[in-house]
Amino acid sequence: MTPGEAIALRALLFKPDRPAYPGAWDSGRDAFFSGLGASGFAIGDATITAPAENNGLSLRLMALREAIAANILQVLPLDTGSVAVTLLTGFQRQMPVQERQDFIAAGLAHLLAVAGLHVGIVMGLFFTASRYLLTRFERTALLLPNKTIASIIAWLAGAAYAALTGAHLPILRSLAMASLITLAVITGRRAISLRALALAAMVLILITPEAVIGVSFQMSFSAVLALIAGYAALNARKARREGKYPALGKLAGHFFAFFYTSLLAGAASMPFAAFQFQQVQPYWILANLIAVPLTALWVLPLGLAALALMPFKLAALALVPMGWGISIIVWITQRIAAWPGAMLSIPPMAPLAILCFGFGLAWLCLWRTAPRFAGLAFMLIGFAVYAASRPPDVLVSPDAKLIALASPPGVLLLRQPRATSFVLSQWRPVWPDTPFSPFDTGTCANAICRPPTRYNNVIIALAPPAAACPQAVLIVSPVPLRASCRRTDAVVIDRFTVWRDGAIAIWITRGNITLRTDRQVQGSRPWVQPWPADHWHSG
Repeated sequence: MTPGEAIALRALLFKPDRPAYPGAWDSGRDAFFSGLGASGFAIGDATITAPAENNGLSLRLMALREAIAANILQVLPLDTGSVAVTLLTGFQRQMPVQERQDFIAAGLAHLLAVAGLHVGIVMGLFFTASRYLLTRFERTALLLPNKTIASIIAWLAGAAYAALTGAHLPILRSLAMASLITLAVITGRRAISLRALALAAMVLILITPEAVIGVSFQMSFSAVLALIAGYAALNARKARREGKYPALGKLAGHFFAFFYTSLLAGAASMPFAAFQFQQVQPYWILANLIAVPLTALWVLPLGLAALALMPFKLAALALVPMGWGISIIVWITQRIAAWPGAMLSIPPMAPLAILCFGFGLAWLCLWRTAPRFAGLAFMLIGFAVYAASRPPDVLVSPDAKLIALASPPGVLLLRQPRATSFVLSQWRPVWPDTPFSPFDTGTCANAICRPPTRYNNVIIALAPPAAACPQAVLIVSPVPLRASCRRTDAVVIDRFTVWRDGAIAIWITRGNITLRTDRQVQGSRPWVQPWPADHWHSG
């Protein structure tokens, strides 16, 4: 099959699942803004009902990307060729799972997510090369607006690269920001400034307001904000001390610039990555010190040269040395990923914590005088809010087939048949570095279990009890309990409860039970599946 063909097939389609716990990743929201109504799998062969239209620009571009990927993998082995394909076409499906995981653990996942870094490298290379060539001849150097021409060439190269790598939303946002910078250069204004960043953010929010709570938007703008403000502060400090200290050597200066850039970008964006993915990579500075310059000065320039040589069947001349550079990066990711604590799992972060950090970061970067340091206080408040929060004592999945209880030896897990493993994978960061143990139902009497919990006042009912439920403050069941355990002095969570309210998180104290339901967190939004009617919820 080729892109653009219309097909008919029988398939099983499923609507997006509800979040695994209140506040967890919402696949329904992503599907809604991506224009996807359902997902599933085919249960029969596909039949082509209409051929592809060859005159479509998007189809021709897709065919070109496929041809480039095939040419790369004919020259390079999969371990390096998969990275080259990702950088030059945006395709990631061919990358081995372990290799991708190594990039994530080493803090280099952003190298695989083609976006602002890559557009900046491409535009920077074309700007530098174009301006250099235009100034090699006296007539062009004196008569032509070299900077303006080089800026336009760089923007066209960035736009072509964005189209070649799929024109997905993150790279389009990066191209929009680059467009504003190009416009500033052409009009003689300051290219990199907080005003340009604010204008880019405003335009993107007006076009795609849903992007604000996405990881790409948060990490990109926090990193760029920190870089602009951080280098502005550094340059001001250098200006005050100019002439007092001898200048550093060029090599040391470049090394410090790479270190400073990685520190600013990583420190500003890592809390947002931790908020979104519940992961922290502590060795990100070391990995980026080597991998980013290698990508910018070796790998990607040779990749662009390979694209230029492909029509002449000479791409191997550039792809082979490009593979050498990629092999160094892959080797680095493998070594760093094997270090102890290379990827730390952390509990989910409360929205209030990341809001405090984001406000503090903005305050710190926008002010230029002493009051800017008040932003550090807000950031510390965010970390304090996060440190003071504790994971729930009980989690119940949206279908009640998974029930997890925090106990002194670890997390006890009651798993029913056909329970989804995806929900369980989403639960593990809630109790990081804590073992999950199957709950032994053999110790239960008459389908009533008393698991060891914080205050030993929780009951799990495996089936509706024949008589009244025993005394407890919380009763949890994977099946409908109906009226058998509807006690006025106990909180009852059963299959009907999660059907009405979605996944439920429960905190237990000595005299109180605190519930947080997915229905409370999500509310009624266009991408949220309709909740049962209110008269059901009242029960």
